[in-house]
Amino acid sequence: MRKTLLIASALLTASMSFAGISRPVNQANNPSDKQADFIRVASTSSVADSRLKEADEEGPILNPEGQEVLYVRNCRALAPLLWFLSDLPINGAIGSVVFGDDNVVYLSPVVNNILGLGYVKGTVDENNIITFQFPQFMGELQDGSRLDMYCMNNLGIGDDGWALGAEISGDQTYKMQIAENGTITPLPEYENTVIGWSPDGKEFAGYGDYGYKFVPQTDVVVTPPNSAVQVNSTWGNGTVGYFGKMAIDGNDLYVQHMFPSMPESWVKCTKSGDGYQFKSGQLLGIYDPGTSQKYWNYAYAADYEIVDDPEYGETPMVFILEGMDLLPEGKDSYKSTESIYSSSRYDIGAELIVFDLDPGLCVLSPREESEMLLTPKAPVIQNFSIFDMGIGMSASYAFFNQPQYSVDDILINPNNLYYEAYANGELITFTHADYPAIPEEGWTMIPYTFSDGQDMINNNYTIWSDIHEFMVYRYMSQVGIRSVCKVGDEVRYSEMAFTSPEGVEGVTADSEVVAESLTNLAGVKVTNPGPGIYIRTTRHADGSVRTAKVIL
Repeated sequence: MRKTLLIASALLTASMSFAGISRPVNQANNPSDKQADFIRVASTSSVADSRLKEADEEGPILNPEGQEVLYVRNCRALAPLLWFLSDLPINGAIGSVVFGDDNVVYLSPVVNNILGLGYVKGTVDENNIITFQFPQFMGELQDGSRLDMYCMNNLGIGDDGWALGAEISGDQTYKMQIAENGTITPLPEYENTVIGWSPDGKEFAGYGDYGYKFVPQTDVVVTPPNSAVQVNSTWGNGTVGYFGKMAIDGNDLYVQHMFPSMPESWVKCTKSGDGYQFKSGQLLGIYDPGTSQKYWNYAYAADYEIVDDPEYGETPMVFILEGMDLLPEGKDSYKSTESIYSSSRYDIGAELIVFDLDPGLCVLSPREESEMLLTPKAPVIQNFSIFDMGIGMSASYAFFNQPQYSVDDILINPNNLYYEAYANGELITFTHADYPAIPEEGWTMIPYTFSDGQDMINNNYTIWSDIHEFMVYRYMSQVGIRSVCKVGDEVRYSEMAFTSPEGVEGVTADSEVVAESLTNLAGVKVTNPGPGIYIRTTRHADGSVRTAKVIL
């Protein structure tokens, strides 16, 4: 049976992630009707005041001593989202529990959407009940704001579907229980108790979690045995590809670098007929996105389809499959029968998915050497535009595809691939002043994998697409772009791709548009686009096809 997952759900989850500890908007100084719905003020008890002084003396607990056990951490998280407060499940994250001396237990993280927090401290009794006393001091922000965590009453969900928030409880005791199988959950009377942040001991600051469930991690990361014979390999879908290894041990095939987010991870396939079979749900390891909590990452085979939803119309969907086949594709090469995805298994169980994917059928092939000097295919310029910026200034924008393959259809190591751009025949130097991510000395060759923070100025490179772009703050009547393969001091160039604003955008009378479609940047057709960035493809009467990037 296939499990259906809405891709759009991941976008909401991603929007709640914060790169490091950050202070939310101070709702008390920035009031609104919606904020008033979830801000409640309550005085702390004398017990809480006493506990706070004790916590101050201890300081934040960052590296407790004891035996650490890693868990799968699930909970519900309250966090600001624009002017509202969201209440969403957070599943599949890494949970750390340290069992110390004298029945002391340390648990982390206690709040999902604040990165860098240490541990909260409790004690466990003979009945495996862990008791925590709050508030507990977790450190300070750069502006001096305190990170004190309190027990809070959960105010539930309002009529509009948004969370109402939490208010500090008079009882600052919180209890969890350890089940026989090792799972740690709140006692029933604490299931809806929020552990949340209050900088002043009076107001909920908008970040807090409740309904914790720490499940022991019993899955094992896939690794090939020492007896397996390893060879270098590539895994490519005809547009992009990755360099890793594959290993054979009897009837088992191990494949590395199916997922660029975890290049050292392996998956296991078992001999089936002339090929191999991959089963979904294999543990890749711990993934650290950097902008959210670390989570357990799994590999899945999946079918990516556009379905007709009665409410939303055509909608991209992911169907998780039990597995897929790798069928023979030439000598010692194999082609997948489905796309490959990675995600937290618990995200999938909650019908949320944050994934790293190869959106298409991929070919696994052995390779002799990753540092091969090859002649790259020429870029394909899709759009070139001039923008009048006023006061006599112009900006020129180019949007193009840069194949990762050579003219002989051999996958090129992305670390060896660059591009050069020419304005009116003159080589462009991309400067640090225009692109802060570029070194002070500037670049004339832009690395294939470079992105300047995805601010839509230069490259916007992603792991699943050969789409590139750049903008220069000058007028160009013509742009030329070529790919460069560089290994050591040796260089090979592609043919030059030339175009001009008229050449890309001009359509003659006998070449009128006969069909037009919009896709998102993942190549998914969109019929009812909202605000965003899309690829517009037009087909003309003379059979030509033109593609341009548009912002709606």
